[in-house]
Amino acid sequence: MGKMYFYTLMLFFTLTFYSFCQSNSWIEIKEAKAFMIDGNYQDAISILNSLILNDSSNTDALYYLGLNFQALSNFNKAAGILYQAVRIKPNDSKLLYSLGDNYFSSGLINQADTVLTKANSIDPGNIDIQILLAKVLINEKQWLNAASIYSLLIAKDTSNSYFYEQAAKCQSEFGNIDQAISLYITANRLNPRNLNTTLELSYLLYLKKKYYPAIMVVNNGLKYYGLTAILYSRKADIYMKLEDYTEAVVNYNAALFYGDTSAENYKNIGISLYWKGLEETTANDFHSAINFLEHSAEINPKDAVTYFYLGALYKGFKEYSKSLNYFIKASEILKDPFLGNTYVQIGAVYQLEGKFKNALENYQYALQENPSDKSTLFYIGNSYDKLKNNKMALFYFKKFIKESPNGDKKLLVFAKSRIEALK
Repeated sequence: MGKMYFYTLMLFFTLTFYSFCQSNSWIEIKEAKAFMIDGNYQDAISILNSLILNDSSNTDALYYLGLNFQALSNFNKAAGILYQAVRIKPNDSKLLYSLGDNYFSSGLINQADTVLTKANSIDPGNIDIQILLAKVLINEKQWLNAASIYSLLIAKDTSNSYFYEQAAKCQSEFGNIDQAISLYITANRLNPRNLNTTLELSYLLYLKKKYYPAIMVVNNGLKYYGLTAILYSRKADIYMKLEDYTEAVVNYNAALFYGDTSAENYKNIGISLYWKGLEETTANDFHSAINFLEHSAEINPKDAVTYFYLGALYKGFKEYSKSLNYFIKASEILKDPFLGNTYVQIGAVYQLEGKFKNALENYQYALQENPSDKSTLFYIGNSYDKLKNNKMALFYFKKFIKESPNGDKKLLVFAKSRIEALK
């Protein structure tokens, strides 16, 4: 009976002491949290280290200590501490989330994926875990897996525009453009002030050639961001596709007014003025186009398209030396099918100057670069004709007619007349 009383008394004192320690521990953790809120991380760390020194299995102290080091951007130290806590409580979703967050913040994406996937399986209804896991999956370019998580989040909260926006991004990156557009439309309706959603939605509509809906999206965005250059640039790009060069000029200039002084914007203004000038036959537009394009070339001297349009403009003004110089610059830069057209233009300038050998050489380069453009056969034949090489002229004129029966009517008529004359 005495022994039983003794053991009962000892158990009472042990539990009382344990309860007191626990109570004391929570008081100190509460104090450490207060220091954390005030940004006094070192004071918080000191208290928590003291607690862990007394009890290395205190996962609450380890948890808050890890958060302190994470707040100080000491991710390696934080990871070690949080991992220690997870080893003690391997199925604690809060600890797993914090460790995954630390891995993600420090760029250890694969480790974050592993930890957060486990946390999500333990606590599948935890929105914070799902949002962070989706971010990790996006970083890993696991677009459909991330999209499936955002679909679950949307089901929980249909009013959250962020979930729709991120789901749209995933679908867009995976190539499901129609689904992305649908999701972006909802995100844009829920939050029309989100500039990124406006830009992404208008761009995807632009890609799908839904130009007028794209303009409507941009115009709606301009209600909230009327001083934003990129929206005017986007609108101008759409008008260029619609071949409405007047509106394109207006909007590219608006982008310039609101701060877009990039070489690309100067180039776009110049190009739209060039096409506007061709439509309206206005020399003023051509002169203005040259000014903008030359300014673009000063900022970015490695843009072949800028030089190509400058060459075309100076050719129109019969300033052949400048024209040729710009076309040659373009040809030196270009490494795509556009190069063939540039060689044709160089050849045309040489032809106008009466330098038929140089013209022939560039037409031959053009044919090599872009053999699908059968009109080049005519220009080669014409160059041989000018050089009095009747045999080669006949060969290329006939080849042009044979391979391009539905080509430019004027060129076909002229080629046929030259064949009759050279026989």
